[in-house]
Amino acid sequence: MSHSELTPQAVDTKTAPTVSPVDAPPPGEAYLDIVWRQFRRNKPALISLYILPSLFLIAIFAPAIASWHPIIYYDGHLSELSRNWRAVWTLEDSQGEPRIRLRVNGLTSKQTTGEEAVITSADDKYVLRRASGENSDNAIYFSSDAKLIQSLQKVEIQPLQLSVTIDDKPYQEPVGTTIYPWWHAIFNPPETVDYFFNMAMIGFFPWLLGSLVWGWRQRQRRASTRNTILQSLGAYAVLIVLLCLVFAIPGAAPHNAYKTRTFVNEDFKDPLQHGVYVLIPFNPINDDDTLSRRKPPGYSKPADEARDSNDTAVHLLGTDPVGADVMTRMLYGTRVALTVGFVAVSLYLTIGVIVGAIAGYFGGWVDILISRLIEVMMVFPAFFLILTLVALIGPNIYVIMSVIGITGWPHIARLTRGEVLKQREIDYTAASRALGASHWRILFRHILPNALSPALVSAPFGIAGAIVTESGLSLLGFGLRPPAPSWGSILNAASKDYSLWWMIVFPSLAIFVTVTVFNLVGSGLRDAMDPRLRV
Repeated sequence: MSHSELTPQAVDTKTAPTVSPVDAPPPGEAYLDIVWRQFRRNKPALISLYILPSLFLIAIFAPAIASWHPIIYYDGHLSELSRNWRAVWTLEDSQGEPRIRLRVNGLTSKQTTGEEAVITSADDKYVLRRASGENSDNAIYFSSDAKLIQSLQKVEIQPLQLSVTIDDKPYQEPVGTTIYPWWHAIFNPPETVDYFFNMAMIGFFPWLLGSLVWGWRQRQRRASTRNTILQSLGAYAVLIVLLCLVFAIPGAAPHNAYKTRTFVNEDFKDPLQHGVYVLIPFNPINDDDTLSRRKPPGYSKPADEARDSNDTAVHLLGTDPVGADVMTRMLYGTRVALTVGFVAVSLYLTIGVIVGAIAGYFGGWVDILISRLIEVMMVFPAFFLILTLVALIGPNIYVIMSVIGITGWPHIARLTRGEVLKQREIDYTAASRALGASHWRILFRHILPNALSPALVSAPFGIAGAIVTESGLSLLGFGLRPPAPSWGSILNAASKDYSLWWMIVFPSLAIFVTVTVFNLVGSGLRDAMDPRLRV
């Protein structure tokens, strides 16, 4: 043996692979910690991840930003004795002579046979006669008593304490009261989607306070920050579901006795009534204001043209062809976009993962049958298939979510099938069989948790795609129908008149930002889960 063979050879440090102590994974590091460490290297994806909570907060707190229901309203004339009855009097002209017209909301002409209504004030009592041959749904009474007319004419100067009695039943208490219409509207929204987000808003601050206390205790125990955040988010989801279930019980939620009232109009006409409104006091559904139609951003109605108390408020993003505030509709459209994205993707992820796992694990004729079904489904262009189904079934948010979910699973099934085929040949699967585990236990307990990475990576891309699909359907007139607030429906209204540039620019910008954020998060998640890109 030569001397050179016994002498240690110098190592070329320039070519030898080195691992930085900072980049090297700590011993015993969990898989999710590795993914998070890799994800943080992608700055655009990390910034997008921090933007996502802002989108959810906008969707959750939309009624706290824009709503035409007053948070607090002082009903200066009369207070409501019950949830259903409200006496309303008006002074009108009858053949050249003034008379009082009394109507009781909710009390139909068939529900009472009373021919008289008695109005009692602090110093006198007045009798109103029921009109003969009166065919209105509401029971209506009239009086031409000059003293009563004079008293009611002075009500703007000095509040008049009144009570109304029909059939010896009181329908009104004598003094003004403070009511809370906004809270009643929160528990009784027109759409189920709004109900879910409203419950999320109600539970947000109790959850936030509990999360801060829980996080402080976990830091004292030196628990994992990642686990603490995931546990807090899981607790928030459970809290939302519980609130939805509890207030869905009949009688649990406060009844909305004010849904037929237009407070902004009452507030404007009567100086004895006034309310406190949120930042943007407009209706997200439809204002139908002729004088405010097709107005550009920054428009506010002149004071001499005002007909409602919110007329002089500024329309930050302009108005649409029916006078509705575009900013308000876009805020509530965020709820629709996120709901369609998450529900549709959750639906086709569930279908695709289960179908793909069964095909990959059992193989044979099961795999052949499912693979041919996947190929047939992928032959049809997805958007045109969705368009056809929505046109046949009918456009609403539930149909759109279901159709996107039903048509989107083949891609997830192919990814899951390929990963399960690889996982079933690894030794831990053979060990499970040797220990006597059933096929379903091996598949769903051992293989599937290790085969979910490709499906999870595709989820953010799927959410972005679902948002674009819903917006495209609404733009073409096959999505949500007006007056339902949706980014696509705003674009559809602007497609008939290109001079409404604000209705094209702002919804398009919202769609672009939301889709870009989800795509960047998906790209960062894909790179973080790819072992070939790890340092």
